[in-house]
Amino acid sequence: MQPSTLLNTESIVIATVTTAIRSTPMLYIQLAVLTLWVFLFVYLRKLLQHKNRALVAFLFVLLATSGLMLAFKYTIETRVYLKTNGNNITMYSGPGSNFTILGQLPANEELIKLQESGAFVKARYKGATVWIGIDHVKEIK
Repeated sequence: MQPSTLLNTESIVIATVTTAIRSTPMLYIQLAVLTLWVFLFVYLRKLLQHKNRALVAFLFVLLATSGLMLAFKYTIETRVYLKTNGNNITMYSGPGSNFTILGQLPANEELIKLQESGAFVKARYKGATVWIGIDHVKEIK
């Protein structure tokens, strides 16, 4: 398998998992995780009495992973995503055109909305915090 094929396969898997988590109602995930936690705590207590450390470690990792999945779901659900609706959109360091220009954004770039201030929106773009004119972006679902 070529490295680029492997990379494409990994990104497809990540996109599929993210889409599945986004589409699952929060209540179902919370109930599933709560049920798993109750079961694992009861079972872990019994296993600790029998000193089966390998199985205890595995179940603890499973328990922690389910908690992380729940946190991941909450993070994805509460984010507001934006998409640029023009080309060469100027990014600023603050909420106004009098702030330092950080660069230009191409069309159809995704950002994560952080806050609004007047005619500007603060967003996260590739790990950086930028400000963009609010009329140059639209919210996406």
